[in-house]
Amino acid sequence: MIIRKAKKEDFEQYLNLQKEFNKFINNLTHPIFHSELSIKNLKKNYLIEINKKTELILLLEENNKIIGFIEGNINKLKNNNWQPKFNKVGYISDVFIKEEYRKKGYFKKCLNELFDFFKKNKVKYCNLHVNIENKSAIKSYEKFGFKTLNFKMWKTIK
Repeated sequence: MIIRKAKKEDFEQYLNLQKEFNKFINNLTHPIFHSELSIKNLKKNYLIEINKKTELILLLEENNKIIGFIEGNINKLKNNNWQPKFNKVGYISDVFIKEEYRKKGYFKKCLNELFDFFKKNKVKYCNLHVNIENKSAIKSYEKFGFKTLNFKMWKTIK
């Protein structure tokens, strides 16, 4: 298994994984939060992100086939009347590994590669959002030392 930076020519395989990822997420969430993939916007953002110094899309490749991805970025914090102890934070935006390749240690290797990117950029803290129904992802992140800080709650108003 190889972990490498995404390139322009990887987009079609990346798109196929994004379609699987979107289906997986929609199966976890309440129907009001289901989303459809905008291929045009996804491609536009992908081409921008692969060239930004503060963004990183890593692809997992096995036998010349892309089997997963992890995406992260570095955000600068604004001083809103309080002084944080740090001025930038890493954010893990998406992680997806095809089902048949899970439980092989690939997630750990990808996350460590992303952490290396954050460390090289002097980022000391990292956060993410995860669906509360995605118990396996939560458990995996907790093994890496992530802590739950809050819950975002929603209600349908009738």
